[in-house]
Amino acid sequence: MRTPIRHPEFRRHLLCAGDVFVGYVRIYGIGGRTRLNGICLGLGITGLLAYTVTGNGLLAVTFGILADVVGYIPTFVKTFKDPTSEDPVFFALEGAASFLAVLAVGSAEIGIVFPIYFVLSSTIVLVLIYRDRLGLGDVQR
Repeated sequence: MRTPIRHPEFRRHLLCAGDVFVGYVRIYGIGGRTRLNGICLGLGITGLLAYTVTGNGLLAVTFGILADVVGYIPTFVKTFKDPTSEDPVFFALEGAASFLAVLAVGSAEIGIVFPIYFVLSSTIVLVLIYRDRLGLGDVQR
């Protein structure tokens, strides 16, 4: 007998509710509502719909990552312009935790895609923060 948490329908509804909450926070969170927030929310909803219609988890994860990349663009730009604007500890912890998640999954399955993406995005921000120390160009101030 399946417990409610292990039941696929329950997990699907829980994920859907989580995405709606995240979309709400993105739209009405700090900074107000922007066009970028709408794009991210639309991509997230598209991923949910794609998963609901096709049952293809990779398609849903792809849209989720695409939404997150679009949402990360302002962080990349801001960090490029002012490397001191972001906390390197946060991105180092995010990258380390995601790397450990990759090791925990340990096989090539869909569950490894998001952690790999987070390792890459954290690394990009850390390189932008420390690029002057790494000799990768002058910091624009």
